[in-house]
Amino acid sequence: MASPLSHKDPRVLLRALSLIILCVVPGIPAAAADVQKPVLVDSFSPADLIGVDMPTYGAIVWPYGLAVKKDGTLLVACGSVVFAFDRRWQVTGLPAKKLSDEGNSLFAHSIFMTQADTMYLRSTDGSGLWAFPDGSADYRRIRSEGQPGTAFGVLDDGSTFVLEGDTVRVWRDGVDSRFKLPEGSSAISAGSGPDDTLWIPDLQSGAILVFSAGGTELRRISTDLPLGTMIMKLRVRPDGSVLAVTNNSLRSLDASGRTLWTWNGDDDGVSMMFSTFTDAAETADGFLYVNDFMGKRILRLSTRADALPSDLRSIAGATRKYRLSADKASANLALADAYEAMGAVEAARMALSRYLDDRPADAVAQDRKLRLETTLLKARAEAAGAAALDLIDRFGAETAREAYGRAMRTWEALLASAGDDEAVKSSMKALRDAFQAAERGSLTTAPTPRVVATEVAALFPSLFRAYRTRAAGRVILKNTLAEPIRNARVDLFIRKYTDFPAEGSVVARLAPGEEASLDLFVILNEAALEVQEDLPLQARLTLRYSDARGDHAVELSRPVTLYRRTAISWDDTGKLAAFITPNEETVVQAAFDAIGATTPSAPVSRTFATAARLCDSLGALPLAYVKDPQSPLDAVLDAAGSVDTVRFPRTTLAYRGGDCDDTTALLASMLEAVGIPTALMTSPGHVFLAFDSGEPAGNAWLFAAPGFRTMDHGGTLWIPVETTVLSEGFATAWKAASSLVDRYGGSGQLEFLPVAAARETYPALPLSPSILPAPVPGADRLAANARRSLAMLETELYKRALTAMNSTRSAQSGAAWNRSGNQVAQLHTRFGYDEEARAVLAEVTRKDPAYIPALLNLAGLAHKAGNSAESLAWLRRAAAMAPGSAAVVAFARALGHGETLGFGPAIVDTRTDAGDGARAANRANLPWADD
Repeated sequence: MASPLSHKDPRVLLRALSLIILCVVPGIPAAAADVQKPVLVDSFSPADLIGVDMPTYGAIVWPYGLAVKKDGTLLVACGSVVFAFDRRWQVTGLPAKKLSDEGNSLFAHSIFMTQADTMYLRSTDGSGLWAFPDGSADYRRIRSEGQPGTAFGVLDDGSTFVLEGDTVRVWRDGVDSRFKLPEGSSAISAGSGPDDTLWIPDLQSGAILVFSAGGTELRRISTDLPLGTMIMKLRVRPDGSVLAVTNNSLRSLDASGRTLWTWNGDDDGVSMMFSTFTDAAETADGFLYVNDFMGKRILRLSTRADALPSDLRSIAGATRKYRLSADKASANLALADAYEAMGAVEAARMALSRYLDDRPADAVAQDRKLRLETTLLKARAEAAGAAALDLIDRFGAETAREAYGRAMRTWEALLASAGDDEAVKSSMKALRDAFQAAERGSLTTAPTPRVVATEVAALFPSLFRAYRTRAAGRVILKNTLAEPIRNARVDLFIRKYTDFPAEGSVVARLAPGEEASLDLFVILNEAALEVQEDLPLQARLTLRYSDARGDHAVELSRPVTLYRRTAISWDDTGKLAAFITPNEETVVQAAFDAIGATTPSAPVSRTFATAARLCDSLGALPLAYVKDPQSPLDAVLDAAGSVDTVRFPRTTLAYRGGDCDDTTALLASMLEAVGIPTALMTSPGHVFLAFDSGEPAGNAWLFAAPGFRTMDHGGTLWIPVETTVLSEGFATAWKAASSLVDRYGGSGQLEFLPVAAARETYPALPLSPSILPAPVPGADRLAANARRSLAMLETELYKRALTAMNSTRSAQSGAAWNRSGNQVAQLHTRFGYDEEARAVLAEVTRKDPAYIPALLNLAGLAHKAGNSAESLAWLRRAAAMAPGSAAVVAFARALGHGETLGFGPAIVDTRTDAGDGARAANRANLPWADD
């Protein structure tokens, strides 16, 4: 990596010198636009907590990192403990407690949350990495090697990355890959963005570079950061704007890199050092959290001060008074009052303690503090007792012994300070009785039927609708009782991703010793559709049955994996329809830009030409074939239980490449976006597509050339396309797909599935707006693709077909000669050779003046050329030859001459629906008459 001091650009040199100055002399103020600047609400120190059963000492609780869940819960990583706080600063959980229970320390240095609220923790030395799915006490250990790096993060799909000098390392699905930053760039921070992108601020240029996980640079966002301002942490919002921690402030940048506001604490009377340990997190309702590492505190800010709830408004006012006034004692007392009024006991006790530091002789305040501490110790004791009881219930006395001892010590300490408290004594007795009963082994349960096996299949968000009728798994149940059981079923529930338990299939009667298979169903909710990573979860199975004693319910817990929304198993090709998104904004825009910015690259019909334009446009990006290293389709398509990843079309478009399923979903989406129906096709180990040309099946002769195939479906001709070779143009892609049709068409190994039919079971997955840029094909490459396709079609389709037809026609006479001449003329005009078509038709009419189709088609060609008088003359000849002919009447009306010839007004199609896009497009084509 080049040194910034070796750079020839003086602006880069000046920026580098400024950075060096800042490293030596901290605190240089940054100029920024104070737009919508946040205000301080309050601050809180996790090190002063007493109402929490902490696995470590408060003295070593340093706030290293912050994260926020979707529900607003704040998570604070403090080395050997992670706290979950609600808006009252009350601890609602210790989500990584299992790590500390196992004897781990310093595991919570960096903390990240994915879109699915999976918490990722990274150790201080960078060697340990753990993932906790939302709501789960258990974790998944992620094995990755490498240096700690200057910056670390997690993409929404669960891939992790680390910045090591000028190299970015990405761990994805167990594969370690690297890519270099552009020449001359340097960075100390990196963040994850929407659609699995990496955002890296370049110290040299001041720009933010946006990369794909594979290292493709997608965007470069110039910022207005003053010289000497370094971004040390950044959080990328869904709309592409950025919350950044710099070396001297907290900043908000819009999607174009313009500063919206800065905050450094000066206006709120806050003194803090911004360092590499400084982190920031943001909630959906406008709260910002910043950790003052050296001060062992968390600052809460609001960007919507005018909309603060009344309780927080009171706290913000008291906080401001404390920060800016000389009477700290009165301000702390007011703050304690405000906190206690909202039930924030921990924060109230801390404020009261600060007040008593100044007014230690206030006996009323001392008594009030004692009552608050007693309340907090009760909460701590109850939490410890609940944890011990949970271990007793799940494992037994020995496993729970340490937790039981800790809980009893807490209760005893509380009893010593609270005096003769009957509630405390009752809780102690209940815990002691439960533990002693577990030791004696007297905890017995009534006999129940035995679950022999549980088969809970992996769950896929793309199948959310299919699961309503398709079993997600099964339970093998054996009646081990001495009597029959009735109405046995198993209900399935997964916290967060199902709204209610789904009822399983019912077995009416099961005799003693008999086994039965009970189907499991699942009703996934919308939260499952947003999952972008593989989540190991716990499913709660409830066995329900009846016997002579009555109705019974027995709960079981079983692991189940909810796969990322881009995951698919290939037991049903129709599943790919869930990834075909013709209504997604990026796809729609790209499709219409493509057909509006190109010239026709294919003749035949408007639908055919539009499809060819889209193919040539994608090929001109160029759209590259990139084999999926984790799950190549040729390895998983026919492998039972294998899981593949399909990129959403907008991602494939932005990345300009993918494997065959990715590019098939993209092209199908763009074709469907402009109203052209598509079908999914598979051959062994491969997937491609076909589109509806709108041509009647009877027009197959138009495409009768070696190497090109069509398929008749629903009375129209469908054109196969191989998306992995689109960079070589539409004609090549058609021909490549045709070879697959030839090879597998008669073997039963070729599948044809219209997307419209598949979508009934696998509807397109909903997507939030994307910030990924849609690339524009290069004009030269696009023109070259169009020329290549047109030349190939003209040579291999038009000229070969023309040669074959003329050869056949040379041996014909009479009506057959007339008909083949009419077809030759149609072939000419479909490929843009109208004069040649006129010449053939004129020759036919000279030999057979009564051949009506030739007369009508000559009228059509004249109309197309703008010669209304000639068109009318040909129509009059046809009407004279065939008085009252319905075909003549219809043709005259279609050309706008119906009233002139006394046949009534022109036929106007007033339909505006786009449901039958291919046919709607072809209605605007030149009408053609045949036999």
